[in-house]
Amino acid sequence: IVHRLDKDTSGVVVLAKTPESLQFLLKQFKERRPKKEYVTLVFGRLGEKKGRITRELARSKRNPMRRAVVNKGKDAITEWQLEEKLGEFSLLRVWPLTGRMHQIRVHMHWLGFPIVGDALYTIRHKRPPAGTKRQLLHAEKLTVKLLNGAVKMFTAPLPEDFAEVLKNLRNPSHPPFKKGGVNAGG
Repeated sequence: IVHRLDKDTSGVVVLAKTPESLQFLLKQFKERRPKKEYVTLVFGRLGEKKGRITRELARSKRNPMRRAVVNKGKDAITEWQLEEKLGEFSLLRVWPLTGRMHQIRVHMHWLGFPIVGDALYTIRHKRPPAGTKRQLLHAEKLTVKLLNGAVKMFTAPLPEDFAEVLKNLRNPSHPPFKKGGVNAGG
């Protein structure tokens, strides 16, 4: 395994077939060369069309399972672009330029627009839209250089559960929120 996705994040991962390709790919990730592109649904309506978050991250002192924005941690850079406003939610395209654990999730939470369905970083009283079963964060594209020198983009289509939530939000005849409470974790 060359890299991993957070639990409940869908999308592209890269596996190496040989020890040589593993080392070649690991070096690229260490040097931050792969280009990663995500799609996510967040709570709130962003006022800006795009942005860049450059805030350092470290393990949270209150909860060791979480990461937090800090003044002296590891550098983390996330760029985002607004794709669509959907009522009380925003669909974003996100590019993590560094590869820190939970980076997108922490940066969006810090910005005040937590990822829908993220039980670890979403404020509990926020109500997810109908059909939310997990955090709506999807690694859609990953571009890496292969051992033979070719640059390859791998893609993963939006999963059915994520697409269903978007369909519900775009169709006013569907209920906007999940029935039975306010559990942000799905």
